[in-house]
Amino acid sequence: MIKLLESIFAKAPTTTDKFDAALIHKATDRLVEGTDPRLIAVNGYRERLRPAVERTVEYVIELVDSLTLPADLARRNYLSDPRFRAFFSSVEHLREKVAASQEVTAFLNNSGGVPSDPVHAMLAVRCEEHRALGMQLEGDAVRRDVMHRVFNFHGHQFLAASTKEDTSRLELKRLAYDELVSAALARMVAAREERHTAMRERKLLEKKLRCLRDGGLGLGPAMEASLHAEPGSAEREIVKIELELSQTKLKHASLEDYLNLCVETLSAPEAHIRLQPILLTIDQMGRKVEEGSSSSARTLSLQEITISDRERAIVLMVRIDPAEIPPPRDFIKEARRYLG
Repeated sequence: MIKLLESIFAKAPTTTDKFDAALIHKATDRLVEGTDPRLIAVNGYRERLRPAVERTVEYVIELVDSLTLPADLARRNYLSDPRFRAFFSSVEHLREKVAASQEVTAFLNNSGGVPSDPVHAMLAVRCEEHRALGMQLEGDAVRRDVMHRVFNFHGHQFLAASTKEDTSRLELKRLAYDELVSAALARMVAAREERHTAMRERKLLEKKLRCLRDGGLGLGPAMEASLHAEPGSAEREIVKIELELSQTKLKHASLEDYLNLCVETLSAPEAHIRLQPILLTIDQMGRKVEEGSSSSARTLSLQEITISDRERAIVLMVRIDPAEIPPPRDFIKEARRYLG
């Protein structure tokens, strides 16, 4: 049974080989548990999955390691870091987003309050572009009704909160790998839908995929603003689904198809998760301008992550200053105070 919060990645490899055998073994198990455990009935499934699993593990590690060094998220850096001025309208807005973060709140609850050390996390923000009419200064003349490309940043989410950067990055690697597992399961569901066969089995696989995403499995769900199901509840539901699946008759040829879909998906992880650099020059109003054309213009060096062409966000590793983190709310104390 898959454990939603369990990570296959360790702080240090147990071997000097390119691929840690224990890591690849765990990664294969997680792939099978996250898609269809009946795959173990296919002869030699581990050997057939191994090259694809190794490719994805290597890709995920390189992707997360290529994220920029953490930026200090603190009021003292708000004016000096143009990225923070673009992402947050004010220092108060910055603090509001930290306080509203489900991930940061969960971390504080699990660690016993606000730590003395900075909290490492990945900040993900949506970048929305629209066009708007405005004015533009050209020499000494002001032109009106000029069409501008305006960029707005919203949907702030913090992921993988930890007081240690390496622990935060390990959690991001888990999320990235799990995103590929979800992608493989999604392809299984789509394959069944295209063939209009095994309706009950397709519905069970579809239900499992929904449970995994509702439980926050993968980078995509983790970057969404919606509340996730409690992991234990989602895991219990998945156990029921897999029990039903195990009682469903399935042709060996179908298992072979499923295995091939896993191989295809994990052999090309870049088709499902991509990280690319972006240079964006905007003024204080968020309007795209030419570099050096305005005293308020600032060029942002950003990284954008794309997930299966359905999720896209600007991502930035940050170190959150403890001074910017409000203590978690004590609802019991508040209730007692309210009730007198």
